Amino acid sequence: KKKKDPEPAKQRRTYTTPTSRRPLVLCSISWPPLGFDKEIMGNAPATLFVSIDTPYVFAGQEARGTVALMVTKATVAANLSVRISGDEHTTVKYESGSGDKKQTHYAHGRSNLFCIEVPVATFPEGKVGVGRYEFPFKATLPPGLPSSMSISSGGSNCKVQYSVGARLVRPGFFKSDATAQNVFAVQSAAL
Repeated sequence: KKKKDPEPAKQRRTYTTPTSRRPLVLCSISWPPLGFDKEIMGNAPATLFVSIDTPYVFAGQEARGTVALMVTKATVAANLSVRISGDEHTTVKYESGSGDKKQTHYAHGRSNLFCIEVPVATFPEGKVGVGRYEFPFKATLPPGLPSSMSISSGGSNCKVQYSVGARLVRPGFFKSDATAQNVFAVQSAAL
């Protein structure tokens, strides 16, 4: 006989979050969240999804979001954190020489605009049980950030991109951390 998955309502576990100091309990969320395929790939004991609550965030304003965690097999876990960052990427295409000696070159540049680490949850017992969990987070973006953008012309391109990533730290030899990443848009403040 195939073993039945336990019902989430019967598996109440609480974990405290640094931002709220109130216990979080097992939540009934729509699973899988948007962006996940219907089937979770592989045999990882924990799968993460992270998102920002609004389609865009203004520079200098608070970004709020949620980390969804699905644990299919009880696993060791130390903590869960979120990293919000912004990067500028540039590629410039240029040519040198002439005639038969003409060569095409590409210059690449990357600049980190900011990076914020947000602790979301700790697991004092060193493990997290089977279930589906939601952890809210929030962080204030720095003022003066440029808007999200992307432009390309003649082989050259430039983009400003913002992302949010989540990491479930799983200490121990041969244990890899569970991670997830998503992009979101930032709108610069009006002048």
